[in-house]
Amino acid sequence: MFTRVLQYGKELKFGEANNFTITVDNVPLRIFKAGGVFFTVLGRAGESLPEPHLSIIAAQLAPQNK
Repeated sequence: MFTRVLQYGKELKFGEANNFTITVDNVPLRIFKAGGVFFTVLGRAGESLPEPHLSIIAAQLAPQNK
C-alpha cells in the first residue's frame, strides 16, 4: 500500500514522501517508512493524531533500521 501511494504521489508531482495519512470513517491511519521498517499508528474516531510526536519517533527509528 505504501509503495502504491508513493507512486501516486510521484505521478502527481508531490515529491518523495516518507509518510502519509489515510482517514476512513473519521479514523486516522498514519504510515511512516522509517529506514527498512514501517511505523503505523491507528487513531481514534474524531481525534487528531499527535503529529509532532509521531514524526520524532519515526525519525529516531529510521537510523536504527537501515
